Amino acid sequence: MCPIILVGSGISLTAGMPGVDVLTNKILDVSNLEKKILIELTYYQPTDEKLKKSQIFKFLNYLRDIILEHKDRGRLATESFSNFCNYEEIFNMISFMKEDLEYNFEHPFLYSIYEQIKQKKYFKTDIEFNTDNDQGISGLSQLSSLIKLTVRYFYLILNSEFNVPFKDLSYLNFFSEYYRINESYEIFTLNNDLVLEEYFTHRRINFFNGFFYDDTIKSKIFCPKELYKDYLGIKLVKLHGSINWVRGRNRFNNSDCLCYSNDYSFDYIEVQDEKNFLIGTNSKMLEYSGRFYYIDLYNKFYNSLRNNNNLIVSGYGFADRGINITILNWFYSDLKNNKIVIIDPNPSTLTSKGSIDNIIRNYKANVTIIPKSISDVTYDEVMSGF
Repeated sequence: MCPIILVGSGISLTAGMPGVDVLTNKILDVSNLEKKILIELTYYQPTDEKLKKSQIFKFLNYLRDIILEHKDRGRLATESFSNFCNYEEIFNMISFMKEDLEYNFEHPFLYSIYEQIKQKKYFKTDIEFNTDNDQGISGLSQLSSLIKLTVRYFYLILNSEFNVPFKDLSYLNFFSEYYRINESYEIFTLNNDLVLEEYFTHRRINFFNGFFYDDTIKSKIFCPKELYKDYLGIKLVKLHGSINWVRGRNRFNNSDCLCYSNDYSFDYIEVQDEKNFLIGTNSKMLEYSGRFYYIDLYNKFYNSLRNNNNLIVSGYGFADRGINITILNWFYSDLKNNKIVIIDPNPSTLTSKGSIDNIIRNYKANVTIIPKSISDVTYDEVMSGF
């Protein structure tokens, strides 16, 4: 059985996809908000455009300041904390607030934030929250609306930024070489973009991502059980979803379904969410725990690792705790046989990744690091690490 492959955003940068820093700056700078996104936001939640931009800008920067303040405190104990706050960290906090207000989870660490907002300590008068009553969290109805609007804003920005023309994708030819030799293998990707799909389509490489055509509803829908069947080609498993996935309701049997945003029958599917992909840091782990189809994708990764002794990692910075835990549990389950090859042009950055750094330092017979980009490695070079 050939090694399975796990890839992250690093393999998409050469294709012209924006990095974390670029996306963070884009999201935080709402002054350059494109007109088409403002129109969509206004349609979603009607209000004055200028006020909407001001609300989102103040809210995002307020959350960024809170995160950086806590990082500053943490730096007293360790120097591993970054003084940069990326968009996924901000979204992580927003998602916790959203669920807290919607489902009354009552996270204790959010109380002080609500109090600051209620006192308007960080906002000017152009954001008026309905917080004059004594109903506690339930009185923050306007904050809840702002949070929903901000979540929508995130998805619109990311979808816009990932929908750009690709540059030359020949730097991904390692996957073609791997396919030529093995014919069937699995790639698990944490990316929401369509770089790999475009590359495989252009090279006429068979790939399958769990979607099949259902004749009863005249649409392609996702079926996780299909990923466990034998397939001559590449199984592409998108653990964090995709910018071209939407969640809908199957009118035929009144069940939830996942379909392509540009390829479904309006007669048989009622779209409920415009986009369906994961953002955030720790909040992603909640999705792995059983939300919609992400538990199925996560379980596929878990089962594939359990049935394989070899893992190739490229373009992944080990920032997803849920994925890291799965890798570590698999790795320690069979130290005699389990091995990892990490393709990374800047391996020194891996030394700040806690438990991942531990296996790199202490299990050198099991972990091989190739200090190159995916564009510069050969099949034989990678396989020599196993």
